[in-house]
Formats: sequence, C-alpha cells, structure tokens
Amino acid sequence: MNNIMQFPEGYRYTSDIELFKAAVDRAEEMLAKEELIIVYQFDSTISVEVLLSQAEYEQNYGEIGWEEFTDILDNEIIYLLRQNFEEPEEKDKGLRSYLKEKDFPEEQQKKIIDLKLEKRRYVEECLGGEREKNRYNLKSRSVLKKFAGIDYELSRTIDEEDILYATIRMSVNTTLEDRNMPKSVRGMFDSGREDITFICDKSDVEYLIKKLERIKQML
Repeated sequence: MNNIMQFPEGYRYTSDIELFKAAVDRAEEMLAKEELIIVYQFDSTISVEVLLSQAEYEQNYGEIGWEEFTDILDNEIIYLLRQNFEEPEEKDKGLRSYLKEKDFPEEQQKKIIDLKLEKRRYVEECLGGEREKNRYNLKSRSVLKKFAGIDYELSRTIDEEDILYATIRMSVNTTLEDRNMPKSVRGMFDSGREDITFICDKSDVEYLIKKLERIKQML
C-alpha cells in the first residue's frame, strides 16, 4: 500500500495503517502459536524473536510479506509497546515538539500525531494489555542485574581423542543498552556489568537445557 502522508526525515512510524494493523494481527497470532517471542528487559529493553524461518513464514502467512512484517515488528511495534508502558497518557509531547521543530504545518502535524495514536491504541489492544505491562514493570523495577548477552566460541582439543567444546560467556548488567541508541555510544553503559565464562561439551549443554526446560514447565 502506498503511503501519501509526508513525514519528517528519519521519522520511525511511517507504515500504512492497514499494513501496520495486519502486522500487529500477525504478531498476535504468532504469539498465540508460540512462533514468536517478546521479552522485556532481557538482552535489551524490549526484544522480539521470530521462531520461524523466512521460508516457513512465507509458506504459512502470505497476506503480508516477510520483510514488511519484520520491519514493522522491529522498527515500530516494539517501540510503541515500550511507549505505551512508560507513557500511558498518550499525550506524546515529544512528537509534538519534534514536529514543531521541523516546521511542519499544523494540519500535517495533526495527521501524523493521529496516525501514531491510532497505532499506539491498536498495539495496546492486541499486544500490550495489563499482564504485559506488569511483565515489563517486573523487570524494569527489579534491583537485580539483568541478562545482557551471551557469546560463545567453539574449540577442539588436540589430544588423540579430540573433544569439541564451547567457551561460553554470559553477561549481566544493571542497565541494558537500547538498540535504538547510535552505535557510537553503545557499550558505554557497562559500569554494572559482570561476566561469567565457562567451558562445556555437548553433554553439558544438554544438561543445561534440561534444567531450563524444567524451570519453564514450572513457570
């Protein structure tokens, strides 16, 4: 769908409203089918992971394309979720000031603000209810450090019976990076960062997965 509305350069929420709603509906459906996960304050402020490959998605969902869906999901939906959790009054003073600074005509400003408000309300209705807000607040208000990342390196011993193993590094931090930050300032918020590094073979990984699956079942 072509969007005839004019937006300031660099403005995020530019998708057509019908296409946007279709993407929200698709995300809601995929969440129910456990084909998509949204996590809060874990690795990033809000993270989303599609559990289907592009081929699997295109085989099951033809109404909205993969690139359109993932673009709206990553660049609009998760940020509207966060704003709804943190600024529920919907006044959006920041957007109003931003448009005034850009010298947009008042009529055009109103159209942009109304479009974003409609998107915010639709995200709230379909994805961001009270339970999701409580999930977000649970993590954001916790005084405990939050999961900040995981990295690994595969290696092999040089013995006769060589063993393939992984060196895994897991990190926690008091402040998670916002993926919307410019790359030039990422990594600066590590004053509370802690790392733990350990090695494990395939059996260790399987053991860890079993432990996590048990926790998942209890939750």
